[in-house]
Amino acid sequence: MEEFLRHRKISEDIITRMKEDGIDLTVIFMMDVEQLQKYLPRYGDCLAKIADAKQQRTLEDSASSCSDRKRSLRDRLLEKLRATGNRKEHFRRAATQAGNINAKKSLKKSRTWLVKYLWY
Repeated sequence: MEEFLRHRKISEDIITRMKEDGIDLTVIFMMDVEQLQKYLPRYGDCLAKIADAKQQRTLEDSASSCSDRKRSLRDRLLEKLRATGNRKEHFRRAATQAGNINAKKSLKKSRTWLVKYLWY
């Protein structure tokens, strides 16, 4: 913040007064132009500083959202890796139960009593 004000050729007295009053980017973002003119006498400086504060805030928000996306992506990948261990266990249990056992039998049972009952 101080470099921006020095670049705009604001006097050191004003910069120190803003620091003493606790005026930082968060406070400037919430201030109106009229409130900021108590510290910065020129109207153009007020508008420029408010625009700079908004730009800094959007940069911080985009950086935090990017890190949140990376974190959530990492969490999703870890969940998938943990789930693959469970899947292997599931496939191991299902391997003994695979297929139609009745179709694999060489001896077929015929239900003759059912046929007799239906024909008579």
